[in-house]
Amino acid sequence: MLAAQGAKATFFVCGQQVERHPQIAARIRHEGHALANHTFTHPALTELPHSAALEEVERCQRTIAKLGAGRLFRPTHGLIGLHLFLTLVRRGYRVVFWSQDCGDWRPQPEEELAAQLVQRVRGGDIVLFHDDQPNSIRILELFLAGAGNKRFRFAPLP
Repeated sequence: MLAAQGAKATFFVCGQQVERHPQIAARIRHEGHALANHTFTHPALTELPHSAALEEVERCQRTIAKLGAGRLFRPTHGLIGLHLFLTLVRRGYRVVFWSQDCGDWRPQPEEELAAQLVQRVRGGDIVLFHDDQPNSIRILELFLAGAGNKRFRFAPLP
């Protein structure tokens, strides 16, 4: 679907899923998308001791670095403590959040969610989609079509 729209994306992945499905991670890279760090097992980082939270990030990084991933990191649930944030920045990570959430977790019709997103999105936005919601693909399909009419270009984060 992304290829059909000429769209590239950044996939923030969990290291354990990359280990379970290395062919998918390799395909992501092969098709010109970016792989980025979303921890190894997807814990709530703010509920872990600093050392355990750091190991979650570092273990994922070791896994995805083998596939040429850079040092982009998105914290789970969008939450990160200041100590971990500063540690990651000192270690060369770029901590990334999002500016628009597609709302694929909301119990609303897919057409409505996609239309709302198309109305809200602006150039430079980072749009959050999930891979564990059953309606994500349909919302993405509708969003790409609608946003394409606005002549947006979709690119992975540098």
